[in-house]
Amino acid sequence: MDETEGLLKGLTEASGVSGYETGIRQVIRKHLRPLGELSFDRMGNLVCKKSGSSASPRVMLAAHMDELGFIVSNITRMVLSSSR
Repeated sequence: MDETEGLLKGLTEASGVSGYETGIRQVIRKHLRPLGELSFDRMGNLVCKKSGSSASPRVMLAAHMDELGFIVSNITRMVLSSSR
């Protein structure tokens, strides 16, 4: 498995349901650590700042790290009849 495939596998398999993003945050932090200065805000957002020597241009990349989650509270068995 090459490096890109490993990164994508780690990102897609990490748990990150809204409000419980600790798992995905750890994966992202591991990959961003060598790239710049890491910090967190009160909302749990991960910020990576890489300073350069030029005043411009500046680039900001933003992304969500959470995923949709569902709670199953009831399962109903449905019987389908076939008309022949």
